Amino acid sequence: MHDLKYLCGDKLTVLYGHDLDAPEAFLCGADGWVSGIPNVLPRLSRDLYDAGAEEKDVDKTMQIWNKMLLLVHFTHHNKTPEGRPHWLSVMKEALNILGRKVGKPRLPLTPLNKEERKKLEEILKKIQ
Repeated sequence: MHDLKYLCGDKLTVLYGHDLDAPEAFLCGADGWVSGIPNVLPRLSRDLYDAGAEEKDVDKTMQIWNKMLLLVHFTHHNKTPEGRPHWLSVMKEALNILGRKVGKPRLPLTPLNKEERKKLEEILKKIQ
């Protein structure tokens, strides 16, 4: 990220394409974020972009990110030995819980089990 922005400046639009380091990417010059998280947390995602990419306010950026971390950690770090749940299954179920009916994931992915869904519901309540 740093080198691309340093070498290309505004001649190149740079999008950060992962969930785990979005604040750092925005603070280092990313022009956008390709992730499933903004589908579930659109307002916080926009606030994160504004604080990091536009205002370059580290404290504000991290304050917003810390709210989002519950979902990020559940999506990427809350794995069973079998790799459950898959991040896309989490995103789809989160959208379903929030009333944006997107259905179930297609095979070979599987929906969240009851325990995973309950945990996700708790996370979304804490974030909202």
